Amino acid sequence: GIVNARIADGITGAFLGASDLGLLRLAWRFYDLGAQIVVTPISSVALSSFSRLREDLEALRRAYLRMTQLLGLVAFPAFFGLGAVAHTFIQVIVGPKWAGAAPLLQMVALIILTGGVNYFFAPTMIAVGRSDIMMRQSLVQLVMTSVFVLFGVQFGLRGVMAAHIAWSGVIATYNMIALRAHAGIAPRRIFAALAPPA
Repeated sequence: GIVNARIADGITGAFLGASDLGLLRLAWRFYDLGAQIVVTPISSVALSSFSRLREDLEALRRAYLRMTQLLGLVAFPAFFGLGAVAHTFIQVIVGPKWAGAAPLLQMVALIILTGGVNYFFAPTMIAVGRSDIMMRQSLVQLVMTSVFVLFGVQFGLRGVMAAHIAWSGVIATYNMIALRAHAGIAPRRIFAALAPPA
């Protein structure tokens, strides 16, 4: 995950320069802060909760879907709210010279839509004894992050952020396929859990 972020930063900095990279990093810092406040308290208990249920796959599936829905109930309003007030928030917190980060913060908030799937993927794969699937996903991410960001950077900062959003959707799709194959969690059940909070 850290290498993927640094690859994207490196490409952005090389093509768009340090000032644009600073705006991108600021938007991501606020996203990360929101994730630490809203997501981490929920996701930090996932591995231990799921591991206790490894012998009862149906209970594991229900736990995954409940946590996914809980994440949506808490995180969707928080991140979309942050996106709604991004312009004012950026100017008040860091000043008007950083106003260019506001549209990026609005865009990065969209990534939380796939967060319900992506944040609980690793704990689920570990619980069902398939950490090899996580390793494969990580290796694919190393290559594909570069491809997506190299394409997006041609359209400026918004293109970079759109590449991140698109890639997050691709990863969520991969994760849902793996969840169905190895944990028996059907994508339609995930969508049904996320629909009310969305």
